[in-house]
Amino acid sequence: MSLALATSLAVSMAWSFSVHVAENIHIPAPLLSRIDNIGITSSVAALLTLSVLLKKINNIKMLAISVIGTGIGSYFICVAENTGGYSAAIVIHWVFSTSLYCFVPATSTTLDPTGRLGTMCGGAERVGYAIGAPLGGYIIDHASMSKLGIAVLICCVITLPIAIPAILRGAPQRYANI
Repeated sequence: MSLALATSLAVSMAWSFSVHVAENIHIPAPLLSRIDNIGITSSVAALLTLSVLLKKINNIKMLAISVIGTGIGSYFICVAENTGGYSAAIVIHWVFSTSLYCFVPATSTTLDPTGRLGTMCGGAERVGYAIGAPLGGYIIDHASMSKLGIAVLICCVITLPIAIPAILRGAPQRYANI
């Protein structure tokens, strides 16, 4: 649950101010729309690929990879200095954050087939998203976009050393060998 809260907090902090970054590096609105559409399309392609490979994918391993990828993409959105860097950050952000929102419920179902944990993770995710923008605004007002990028990355990865071992302890034996 802490993983869902922290990563959604990070995604909200980065995404809420991504347009400001684009404006600062002078990306025109039509190009910004295309970049966002490429990011979204890339995430759909990634999800389609993952769905084909679903039987061969370890949910817990993919959850960790998605968290790290989300943190990296969100960080680079905040510190992008040119159109190419911004575009790459948007694609990385979309691919991994969308994957993350699939692997959080999948992993919670592995741990709790009743669905209660998945419901709580969904609630934690929404709370994180709701407080991310105001917290991101506070960081920008008192620091900088690069400091926001660092905060975003920390939010994503800080829960991994605690969450993944806890998930592994509660997961069925088939996940013990990751």
